[in-house]
Amino acid sequence: MEGGRAGYRLLTLQLALAGLVLAGTIALSPHEGAMLIVPLAAAASGVTATWAMEGDAAILAPGPVAGSLIVFGRRDRLAVVALRHFSLLIVAPAAFCGASSRRTTT
Repeated sequence: MEGGRAGYRLLTLQLALAGLVLAGTIALSPHEGAMLIVPLAAAASGVTATWAMEGDAAILAPGPVAGSLIVFGRRDRLAVVALRHFSLLIVAPAAFCGASSRRTTT
């Protein structure tokens, strides 16, 4: 019986930690700029690209994790959609985005 309680407490702690990480990644993503979309469930990058573009994001490059994408967009338009698609929306490190995180138009 003790093993079951310890397992339950560990699971509860892990779920709480995952919730904090999720909330933190949303809070720390920029209002507008380069962001990394990381699907938590198995998803092809084409599926991720489709819903990201529906949220007015511009696809910059594939991300470092399978199915992930680096996009330029607005957090307020992408955050809720990302959650619906079980994806994290986080600040894209400058190394992933090139020299600048600003989108250029030509």
